[in-house]
Amino acid sequence: MAQKWKTLNSEIILRTPGVDVLRDCVELQNGNTIDYYVFEIREWASIVPITGEGKLVLVEQYRHACGGITLEFPAGLVDSRDPSPLDTAKRELLEETGYTSEDWTYLGTFQLGPSKIRNAFHLYCARNCQPAAAQNLDDTEDIRVLTVTVEEFQQLFDEGKISDVDSALGWLLCRSRGLLTVHQPS
Repeated sequence: MAQKWKTLNSEIILRTPGVDVLRDCVELQNGNTIDYYVFEIREWASIVPITGEGKLVLVEQYRHACGGITLEFPAGLVDSRDPSPLDTAKRELLEETGYTSEDWTYLGTFQLGPSKIRNAFHLYCARNCQPAAAQNLDDTEDIRVLTVTVEEFQQLFDEGKISDVDSALGWLLCRSRGLLTVHQPS
Protein backbone atom coordinates (compact mmCIF):
# COMPACT_ATOMS: atom_id res chain seq x y z
CA MET A 1 0.00 0.00 0.00
CA ALA A 2 1.25 3.49 -0.90
CA GLN A 3 2.45 5.62 1.97
CA LYS A 4 2.34 9.37 2.41
CA TRP A 5 5.63 11.26 2.28
CA LYS A 6 6.61 13.17 5.40
CA THR A 7 7.09 16.92 4.85
CA LEU A 8 10.06 18.08 6.91
CA ASN A 9 9.74 21.72 5.88
CA SER A 10 8.07 23.80 3.23
CA GLU A 11 9.18 27.14 1.81
CA ILE A 12 7.45 29.44 -0.66
CA ILE A 13 10.14 30.38 -3.18
CA LEU A 14 7.85 32.44 -5.44
CA ARG A 15 4.58 34.15 -4.55
CA THR A 16 2.29 35.72 -7.16
CA PRO A 17 -1.40 36.70 -7.09
CA GLY A 18 -2.47 33.42 -8.73
CA VAL A 19 0.37 30.92 -8.26
CA ASP A 20 2.86 30.09 -5.52
CA VAL A 21 5.87 27.84 -6.03
CA LEU A 22 6.87 25.80 -2.98
CA ARG A 23 10.02 23.83 -2.22
CA ASP A 24 9.13 21.00 0.14
CA CYS A 25 11.83 18.96 1.81
CA VAL A 26 10.22 15.52 2.10
CA GLU A 27 11.22 12.19 3.55
CA LEU A 28 10.36 9.26 1.30
CA GLN A 29 9.19 5.82 2.41
CA ASN A 30 12.77 4.50 2.06
CA GLY A 31 14.16 7.19 4.42
CA ASN A 32 15.78 9.34 1.70
CA THR A 33 15.05 13.07 1.67
CA ILE A 34 14.54 15.15 -1.45
CA ASP A 35 13.47 18.67 -2.42
CA TYR A 36 10.13 18.49 -4.21
CA TYR A 37 8.66 21.49 -6.03
CA VAL A 38 4.92 22.14 -5.96
CA PHE A 39 2.84 24.74 -7.80
CA GLU A 40 -0.04 26.00 -5.72
CA ILE A 41 -2.76 27.52 -7.92
CA ARG A 42 -5.94 29.21 -6.73
CA GLU A 43 -9.14 27.25 -7.18
CA TRP A 44 -11.39 28.01 -10.13
CA ALA A 45 -14.85 27.18 -11.38
CA SER A 46 -15.61 26.01 -14.91
CA ILE A 47 -19.06 25.98 -16.48
CA VAL A 48 -20.67 23.93 -19.27
CA PRO A 49 -23.37 26.41 -20.37
CA ILE A 50 -26.29 25.06 -22.40
CA THR A 51 -29.00 27.30 -23.83
CA GLY A 52 -32.69 26.42 -23.70
CA GLU A 53 -32.36 25.40 -27.34
CA GLY A 54 -29.62 22.92 -26.47
CA LYS A 55 -26.66 24.90 -27.84
CA LEU A 56 -23.36 25.08 -25.96
CA VAL A 57 -21.88 28.48 -25.13
CA LEU A 58 -18.13 28.68 -25.75
CA VAL A 59 -15.49 31.34 -25.31
CA GLU A 60 -12.64 31.89 -27.73
CA GLN A 61 -9.60 33.64 -26.29
CA TYR A 62 -5.83 33.90 -26.41
CA ARG A 63 -4.03 31.84 -23.75
CA HIS A 64 -0.47 33.02 -23.29
CA ALA A 65 0.89 29.88 -21.60
CA CYS A 66 0.09 27.74 -24.65
CA GLY A 67 0.74 30.61 -27.08
CA GLY A 68 -2.51 30.21 -28.95
CA ILE A 69 -6.20 30.82 -29.30
CA THR A 70 -8.36 28.34 -27.40
CA LEU A 71 -11.99 27.36 -27.63
CA GLU A 72 -13.33 26.39 -24.22
CA PHE A 73 -16.14 26.71 -21.73
CA PRO A 74 -16.10 29.81 -19.49
CA ALA A 75 -14.17 29.60 -16.22
CA GLY A 76 -12.68 31.83 -13.58
CA LEU A 77 -10.71 31.97 -10.37
CA VAL A 78 -12.54 31.75 -7.06
CA ASP A 79 -11.90 34.93 -5.12
CA SER A 80 -13.05 36.85 -2.06
CA ARG A 81 -16.09 38.27 -3.91
CA ASP A 82 -17.63 34.81 -3.98
CA PRO A 83 -18.92 32.88 -0.95
CA SER A 84 -18.72 29.61 -2.89
CA PRO A 85 -17.38 28.12 -6.14
CA LEU A 86 -20.98 28.09 -7.46
CA ASP A 87 -21.13 31.86 -6.93
CA THR A 88 -17.88 32.13 -8.90
CA ALA A 89 -19.39 30.04 -11.70
CA LYS A 90 -22.48 32.25 -11.89
CA ARG A 91 -20.39 35.45 -11.86
CA GLU A 92 -17.93 34.20 -14.47
CA LEU A 93 -20.67 32.97 -16.81
CA LEU A 94 -22.28 36.42 -16.74
CA GLU A 95 -19.00 38.38 -16.97
CA GLU A 96 -17.43 36.34 -19.78
CA THR A 97 -20.51 35.58 -21.89
CA GLY A 98 -23.38 37.80 -20.77
CA TYR A 99 -25.47 34.66 -20.11
CA THR A 100 -27.23 33.62 -16.89
CA SER A 101 -28.96 30.47 -15.70
CA GLU A 102 -31.17 29.38 -12.81
CA ASP A 103 -30.61 25.66 -13.54
CA TRP A 104 -27.23 24.53 -12.14
CA THR A 105 -25.86 21.02 -11.68
CA TYR A 106 -22.66 20.34 -9.73
CA LEU A 107 -20.43 17.93 -11.67
CA GLY A 108 -17.61 17.56 -9.14
CA THR A 109 -14.30 18.91 -7.85
CA PHE A 110 -11.12 17.71 -9.54
CA GLN A 111 -7.34 18.04 -9.39
CA LEU A 112 -5.56 19.26 -12.52
CA GLY A 113 -2.17 17.61 -11.98
CA PRO A 114 -1.82 16.14 -8.49
CA SER A 115 1.82 15.14 -8.94
CA LYS A 116 3.05 18.77 -9.17
CA ILE A 117 0.03 21.06 -8.79
CA ARG A 118 -1.90 21.70 -5.58
CA ASN A 119 -5.30 23.03 -6.56
CA ALA A 120 -8.89 22.16 -7.26
CA PHE A 121 -11.32 23.10 -9.95
CA HIS A 122 -15.07 22.89 -9.62
CA LEU A 123 -17.22 21.86 -12.57
CA TYR A 124 -20.82 22.90 -13.12
CA CYS A 125 -23.40 22.50 -15.83
CA ALA A 126 -25.69 25.51 -16.35
CA ARG A 127 -28.81 24.66 -18.36
CA ASN A 128 -31.39 26.95 -19.93
CA CYS A 129 -28.82 29.72 -20.24
CA GLN A 130 -30.06 32.95 -21.75
CA PRO A 131 -28.43 36.24 -22.68
CA ALA A 132 -28.93 38.79 -19.91
CA ALA A 133 -26.25 41.47 -20.20
CA ALA A 134 -23.21 42.64 -22.11
CA GLN A 135 -19.87 41.03 -21.32
CA ASN A 136 -17.97 42.59 -18.41
CA LEU A 137 -14.39 41.52 -19.11
CA ASP A 138 -11.24 41.97 -17.05
CA ASP A 139 -8.45 44.11 -18.53
CA THR A 140 -6.55 40.98 -19.63
CA GLU A 141 -9.55 39.34 -21.32
CA ASP A 142 -10.46 39.56 -25.01
CA ILE A 143 -13.21 36.98 -25.38
CA ARG A 144 -15.42 36.12 -28.33
CA VAL A 145 -18.61 34.21 -27.42
CA LEU A 146 -19.87 31.45 -29.72
CA THR A 147 -22.78 29.04 -29.55
CA VAL A 148 -22.57 25.62 -31.18
CA THR A 149 -24.82 22.61 -31.43
CA VAL A 150 -23.99 19.41 -29.57
CA GLU A 151 -23.01 17.86 -32.91
CA GLU A 152 -20.72 20.78 -33.76
CA PHE A 153 -19.08 20.57 -30.34
CA GLN A 154 -18.57 16.81 -30.77
CA GLN A 155 -16.82 17.49 -34.08
CA LEU A 156 -14.59 20.15 -32.48
CA PHE A 157 -13.82 17.72 -29.66
CA ASP A 158 -13.05 14.85 -32.06
CA GLU A 159 -10.76 17.13 -34.11
CA GLY A 160 -8.77 18.08 -30.98
CA LYS A 161 -9.91 21.70 -31.07
CA ILE A 162 -11.13 21.46 -27.46
CA SER A 163 -7.85 20.89 -25.62
CA ASP A 164 -8.69 22.50 -22.28
CA VAL A 165 -8.90 19.76 -19.62
CA ASP A 166 -11.82 21.13 -17.63
CA SER A 167 -13.81 21.78 -20.83
CA ALA A 168 -13.18 18.23 -22.07
CA LEU A 169 -14.06 16.72 -18.70
CA GLY A 170 -17.18 18.89 -18.37
CA TRP A 171 -18.31 17.79 -21.84
CA LEU A 172 -17.78 14.11 -21.08
CA LEU A 173 -19.55 14.33 -17.71
CA CYS A 174 -22.54 16.18 -19.17
CA ARG A 175 -22.80 13.57 -21.94
CA SER A 176 -22.56 10.64 -19.54
CA ARG A 177 -25.17 12.15 -17.19
CA GLY A 178 -27.68 13.01 -19.94
CA LEU A 179 -27.49 16.76 -19.30
CA LEU A 180 -27.14 17.83 -22.95
CA THR A 181 -30.78 17.40 -23.86
CA VAL A 182 -33.07 20.41 -24.10
CA HIS A 183 -34.75 20.88 -20.72
CA GLN A 184 -37.81 23.02 -20.14
CA PRO A 185 -38.21 24.25 -16.55
CA SER A 186 -41.37 23.01 -14.81
